[in-house]
Amino acid sequence: MMNASPDWRSGPPWLAGCVAGLLALALLVGWPASSGAADIGERRIALTPGIDYFGGDYETLKGVDLDACRSACLDDSRCLAFTFNGTAGWCFLKTSSADARPFPDAVSGRVLIGAEPLPPVDLAATRSA
Repeated sequence: MMNASPDWRSGPPWLAGCVAGLLALALLVGWPASSGAADIGERRIALTPGIDYFGGDYETLKGVDLDACRSACLDDSRCLAFTFNGTAGWCFLKTSSADARPFPDAVSGRVLIGAEPLPPVDLAATRSA
C-alpha cells in the first residue's frame, strides 16, 4: 500500500540537508517557543561589566539594583542602553551605547532586538592606558 502523505526523504538529496539544517536552527534558537512562534521584536540585554556607556542619559533611577535597572530599560521603548553604578545604586537609562568607556564599578547593558546576535567584546579596547 502506498503512503499518500508527502515525505521529505523521497525528494532530492539536497532537501534532506536543508530540513536537517532548519531543524538544527530551530533547536538552537528555541523555536517554536512554548507560546507558539518566536517573537521577532523581542528585546533583550547584552551585559558588559566594567563599562560605562558615556552620554545619552535621559533618565536616572536611584536606589535600584541591576535587575531593576535592566527591567526599566527593557520596559521603555526609548531605552537603547543603560549603565548601572553598583556602588551608588544608580541606573542611567540611555539613548545610545556608542561611547563605551572603562568604569570599574559599572555594568552596562545594550538592548538587542529579535535575532540580533550578541556583540563581540573587545576587552583590550576597554582597558585604560
